[in-house]
Amino acid sequence: MALAIAAALGWVALLRRQVQTQTKLIRQKLEDETALEERYRELFENANDIVYTHDCEGRITSINQTGEQLLQRPARTFCRAISWNW
Repeated sequence: MALAIAAALGWVALLRRQVQTQTKLIRQKLEDETALEERYRELFENANDIVYTHDCEGRITSINQTGEQLLQRPARTFCRAISWNW
């Protein structure tokens, strides 16, 4: 009986260590992803060219500040518009 309890406690300790390791990995990956997203957003917003994204149906989902300035329209007027109907 004591051997079974000791084995169970050892198993719990092992699982706890694995969970901690996986949690650290997940946190690191989330931090890395956040940093990449911030870098992408900075590149997108500070580009000297018009940069925009659209969905499969051609609706603009985002446009950068240069696009707003050159086309003299705020981003909210582009979003959800069909790209060829500006």
